[in-house]
Amino acid sequence: MIIINNFPSSHLLFIFDIRITKLSDYDSRINELEKKVGHELKIKETAETIIDRYESKEAKAQAKLSLSESNKRIEFLKGEILKLKNLKRSDGQIQNNLGAKMTDLDLCRVSVGLTTEKIATKVADLQYKIEIEKRVKAGFDKVEIAYKQSPDIIDKKAINDTKQNIERSKMKLMILKNSLNRYQSLQIEGVKIENHLEEEELSYTQRSVVTGKLRLKLLDVTNLTIKKNKNEGYIEVFVDGISKYKTKNRPKYLFNDEFTLYLEKAAEIEITIFDKNDSMVATMFFRASSLVSNTEVASGLQDNFELEPSGNLNLYLQFDKQLPVKKTFSKIGRRQVIKKKYHIVFGHRFTASKFYSVTRCAFCTELMTGGYQCQGNELFCSQSDCKYACHRKCHEKVSFKCISQSKIDLTPDDPRLRIKYKIPHRFDSHVLAIPSFCCHCGIFLTPGRKIRKCTEVIKNVRLLAILIV
Repeated sequence: MIIINNFPSSHLLFIFDIRITKLSDYDSRINELEKKVGHELKIKETAETIIDRYESKEAKAQAKLSLSESNKRIEFLKGEILKLKNLKRSDGQIQNNLGAKMTDLDLCRVSVGLTTEKIATKVADLQYKIEIEKRVKAGFDKVEIAYKQSPDIIDKKAINDTKQNIERSKMKLMILKNSLNRYQSLQIEGVKIENHLEEEELSYTQRSVVTGKLRLKLLDVTNLTIKKNKNEGYIEVFVDGISKYKTKNRPKYLFNDEFTLYLEKAAEIEITIFDKNDSMVATMFFRASSLVSNTEVASGLQDNFELEPSGNLNLYLQFDKQLPVKKTFSKIGRRQVIKKKYHIVFGHRFTASKFYSVTRCAFCTELMTGGYQCQGNELFCSQSDCKYACHRKCHEKVSFKCISQSKIDLTPDDPRLRIKYKIPHRFDSHVLAIPSFCCHCGIFLTPGRKIRKCTEVIKNVRLLAILIV
């Protein structure tokens, strides 16, 4: 029986103990492994027959893959039989302490052959992954039922997305279960797995998420068990179940896509291969914390990685724990006020303005939609601002000072100082009978509005502009 903690133990230091008290137990387990070897020999013989007799290139290619897998399994099973026989001779006194520190990313590499550690870890990981995917599918099933029970919902995109997610979950479960059955057929009963963290390492919960920059280069996919007419597809990369990168459809699964992912508290990375019809073909997954544990990844690692249930992915990985420094904003991070350009004329502080209603130039009395408007003194309240409006071409011709300025520094020979007049306006209350404009700020005055009208110059002024005329 295999004893495993609640979470997969791919970050842990493994110690495998085979403890059998009776000699008959050794014999029964050896006989069981020999039966598995016999089954694999039959598969090998069938594959060799297909290679020799069939002319179909596709059938030969699949048979060669099957032959290669059978050879690996036979080699592993014979090695385990030899270990059990040695234990039987020594009366169970030999302890098989592997003590190998390997991450789940290491166990995905093709160069790492079948071992007891790899099989036990893969079984634990796949069981955990299948359980999670079942819950995901159950959630999408409930959403689909809710859509069917609510006929008033007409969001077709959401309904189609739900159906696609259900189909993907079904395909993923089928792939994971096939892989699980493949590894369980090689499992050895009576193996106890004890997982111990190294003292200098952090706990699993503390190491489960990582932050950094991951550079990936997808090269090619080989040894897939697919039909010849489906030898075209794409790769999609997921981080914690969220799609982060998707390649284009490539014939013969030959890729040369290089990209960078910025991970922020990422827990799992998954690389999935699809055919051109969006059917899931194979997948591989590993915890993001493996990128930190594996020292080769920091400088760049290129290798062939095993896909589930079959296939190899030629992949380059390079991980940097340092993310680009983000620009920090002071206080609440607001932008500074846009600085306006002021044109100072006789005390008026003119800025370019856009008028959203019909406005008349206070200088030449022509209509305008955009021009200059005096902003007055910044220290004054809005009611005391000048708001004098005129054309851009007219602002330099203004001959009176801004009401918001106490005094203006002018040269003695300024021509505007030669105008010597001081005739005050004499305003009377008046109700407009026809439309008009304010003679100061150019605002449109509607009929029936109360205004002030100067009896000397016959000018109309709105009530708020009396003090600044």
